Amino acid sequence: MFEYPMAFETIVNASHGTRAVWQAKSAQNDLKVSIPPEFAGPGGAFSPEDLYAQALTNCFLATFKVLAENSKVTFENISVKGKVSSANRKTTMEKQVTVLYDSLCPVCRREVDFLQYAGRKRNALNLIDIARADFKPEAYGLTMDEAVGSLHGFDRDGKPISGMDTIRAMYKAVGLGWIMRWTKLPIVSSICNRAYSVFAHYRPRFSGFKPDRCETDRCKIN
Repeated sequence: MFEYPMAFETIVNASHGTRAVWQAKSAQNDLKVSIPPEFAGPGGAFSPEDLYAQALTNCFLATFKVLAENSKVTFENISVKGKVSSANRKTTMEKQVTVLYDSLCPVCRREVDFLQYAGRKRNALNLIDIARADFKPEAYGLTMDEAVGSLHGFDRDGKPISGMDTIRAMYKAVGLGWIMRWTKLPIVSSICNRAYSVFAHYRPRFSGFKPDRCETDRCKIN
């Protein structure tokens, strides 16, 4: 028989900022926890949503195992899949545009800061910093070279976008789409797309890029 009452204690230590990973400790284990990218966090660790799903599925599994043993029922293997989903009413939050930006690029950083401020009341941008050590490009269907070589993102319907299309989507999401409307005009569109490609290739020179902040050779200009 089990002895009651039971107590299970956990301790959480975190620093300032929504993009910081924090530490959760229990009597037996330590876990790294972070806000998931879906909520504009850095990812790269267990999220509270992950742990909630884990708690539900493992509680179900543990209960099943106890009942099976008490009933003298044997089984070779059991697999349990849990899914936690979150839905917002359209009246409370619009779908976000996800943008994979490079904070090591000062020009890029300034534009992102401006758009984030302009759209502060809309919460329209989900910004993912590819310069973070825990950024995993494969999670977004990219290689690191592709993520560094051009601005990538996903529109409100989850469709992959890149280059000028990402910039246009960002401005539109924060209510400034009219500023970029001219870049979609015939002929002008192809010129803007080409100009962005040139900028993306040479942006270390154009933007005052700081190669000394890179941990790999990603800042080199070929």
